[in-house]
Amino acid sequence: MTWPLALFLWVNYVSHHQLHVLGLTITRLAASRGASQFVVGHGHGLGAVIKNLGQTVVVLFSGYDGYLKSGLPGFGILTPVMLVLVVVGALLVFKQKPRTDFDALMLMMLGANLPTVLLISPNNTHLNALTVPALYFAGMALAKLPRVNWRVAGLAVIVLIFGVYAYTYLGPAHTALAAG
Repeated sequence: MTWPLALFLWVNYVSHHQLHVLGLTITRLAASRGASQFVVGHGHGLGAVIKNLGQTVVVLFSGYDGYLKSGLPGFGILTPVMLVLVVVGALLVFKQKPRTDFDALMLMMLGANLPTVLLISPNNTHLNALTVPALYFAGMALAKLPRVNWRVAGLAVIVLIFGVYAYTYLGPAHTALAAG
């Protein structure tokens, strides 16, 4: 399961050349995002963690971490509406008894992201791990809404956001990135 990670490390820290293996392309990063660091240390404690939490929310909403990315300008991994749905969905699943194994897996994935969110300077690479549980919990919140109209409206908003992202990724943003 870890061979793609091992190849990524080889390409970016040893060979510095793009590699193609079994149909998988391991690209060399133009700039290393590995400059992330722990926010605690050097005499900084709880205040640094609280400040980092606020910066993480800004990166989640804006998507800007100082590095080039493909995506909608001004949109991060989550929108403010989705954050509310994620929190509501996570609380609903946490209170639900009995839980399915998949619910438990998503709660574990969300919990596994807490150290990253609290202790590491935020960037899109690290926060991408929140995408799968966030979408799942937002979907669970939409599924529990009592009126069908709200479910359809919520689903339409999410589909619209991802549709616009797909259009810009395959259209203008791709052209601009290809042009340098």
